[in-house]
Amino acid sequence: MIVALATAAGLLLIVSRQPHVVINPQLWAEDGKVWFLDAYRYGPLRPLLWSDGGYLNTFQRLAGAAGLLVPMPLLPLFFSVVSLLVQVLPVAFLASNRLEPIYRRRWVRLVAGFVYLALPGTSGIGTNITGTEWHLAFLACLVVIAPRPKQLSWQSFDAATILLSGLSGPFCVFLLPAALTLAWRRGSRSQWSLAGLLLAVSAVQLAVLAVNLPLQHSDLLTAVHVTPIVGIMLVALRMLMVPVLGTPLAFFLAGQGGAVVAAVIVAVAATLTGLALRQARLEERLLMVFGLLSLGAALVLERRHWGSMLHSTAAHRYWFFPMLTWLLVLAVLTFRTRWHLVSPVCAAILAVSLLVAVPSDWAYPSLPNQHFQHSATEFRLAGPGQSVKFVENPPGWSFVLTKKP
Repeated sequence: MIVALATAAGLLLIVSRQPHVVINPQLWAEDGKVWFLDAYRYGPLRPLLWSDGGYLNTFQRLAGAAGLLVPMPLLPLFFSVVSLLVQVLPVAFLASNRLEPIYRRRWVRLVAGFVYLALPGTSGIGTNITGTEWHLAFLACLVVIAPRPKQLSWQSFDAATILLSGLSGPFCVFLLPAALTLAWRRGSRSQWSLAGLLLAVSAVQLAVLAVNLPLQHSDLLTAVHVTPIVGIMLVALRMLMVPVLGTPLAFFLAGQGGAVVAAVIVAVAATLTGLALRQARLEERLLMVFGLLSLGAALVLERRHWGSMLHSTAAHRYWFFPMLTWLLVLAVLTFRTRWHLVSPVCAAILAVSLLVAVPSDWAYPSLPNQHFQHSATEFRLAGPGQSVKFVENPPGWSFVLTKKP
């Protein structure tokens, strides 16, 4: 009953942040241009072996293939519903008893679910198929740290989560140290089986990445505006300030502070992170390591976008896990630190996040109506061989669909 109520509440929270996903659903970025278009052109199976972004995108490809079964005018709504269900899955998992041996009080787990849904600066991974990669990865994190279940239904759920998440993005590689550490510490056969499954999907993704990354990031070392101080300012702003102050205030203050203030903020945060790693439970330390690995990979692979991420207030999905990691550090130091001065300071920072950042960033920017239904009707009336252009969000994205005989 509690799981159902938490799931329903989670869905309401998601929709309250972005009501357009049900009132006026739109396709987003790769949703149409890659996932659906490839499935339409080449069939539902062949694209499953193709990479986008340098890695396999199995769940996104499956969703695009399933979209072929839906009447064209309903495709954006179908993608929204699928994305909603994926996004709320971690909340349902947290509300269940799976993490009770680690966090005995259910309200703690429910608060964690709220933080996940209310995190500022996350419109880039809102309710769209492309963003499901991050939500599945978060669910995989919870599955890995949870004690192994005895019920076959939960064991099947865990295996499906690791498979889908692992073959839909590169986060499985960063989660592998946590899975292997817990398998070694807990020692059960089921824990080693889960770690082995994660190792297998990580090996697949690493092989795909090894082939594709040199092609897609050949300009990495010659990117513009990639001095270390820009990286420090970026971490201070995107990882540390946005989840505490909200996007508008964080960008305003970052513009006033400059590089020295950013360096001080990063140094203080690094110190607090070191303290938290000493005080946290094993599972929490492993989650922090996962978040820091995600941060490192994002900084290296997205160096050519450092300048735009520093000056544009548009949300970037790459900061999702680093921001959650920073809030986890603050939470650990609030409730579990031995240093009495640190605890109230971290509690105050979390209070500012709840009272300032969450309300400031609650409503996602509304998406312009790209009149997908009009294009869908035009496509339905088109003859074989005729092409119709579909416009997506964000502005500038579109794809052309050619009617098959």
